[in-house]
Amino acid sequence: MVLQLTGGNDALNTLVPYGNPRYYDQRRTVRIPEDQVLPIDDHYGFHPSMARLKPFWDEGKMAIVNGIGYPRPDYSHFRSMDIWYTARPDAMATDGWLGKLVRELDPKADNVLTAVSFGRGLPRALSLAGVPVASVADWGNERVQILRPDGTHLPTLLGEATLSKWAREFIEASPDVATKRQHAADLEAEKRFWGPVSVRVDDTGRLYVAEHSRHRVQIYERV
Repeated sequence: MVLQLTGGNDALNTLVPYGNPRYYDQRRTVRIPEDQVLPIDDHYGFHPSMARLKPFWDEGKMAIVNGIGYPRPDYSHFRSMDIWYTARPDAMATDGWLGKLVRELDPKADNVLTAVSFGRGLPRALSLAGVPVASVADWGNERVQILRPDGTHLPTLLGEATLSKWAREFIEASPDVATKRQHAADLEAEKRFWGPVSVRVDDTGRLYVAEHSRHRVQIYERV
């Protein structure tokens, strides 16, 4: 599993160099107080909001690669992103590094679900000619699209848009939630919290997607 958080991140306040006095000298307004840092050694510590990750570090189940760069940087954000997606600092490339991994795992592309992307569109890291990628994204229309590397569609999988018995039990047990849903102008904001937590494929090709927020399992078949 690869989880990519695209967007701005304050690296110095994520893995805090609390052992370096220059951190506090140069960051007088955006620094993390030393008594709030979660130390992992004498030099670095986690931001306090990362407390749930600390046990993984303590148990040796987590590694950190700090200060990633590439030789002779030109300080271009766009070029750096190219390198991030392709793992090619020495040349301009379009083949994604994850796409290459998928090709190694399934060289004949026998299984269109070898790679499953959660989110809209095809991530550049997965883009590679001949490598199909399933994109689990269109929850409003209850469907899963299988994408070619160029972004065009292969098979479409359709699902059923109904409340599960667990969802009904949750709503019935939470009167305040039920009342607010009935009076909401629309449920668009609620959709931001929908999302899959697990995906499985059975021997017949059915795709099972578990959603924690809507308390249900969706079952998809080819059409």
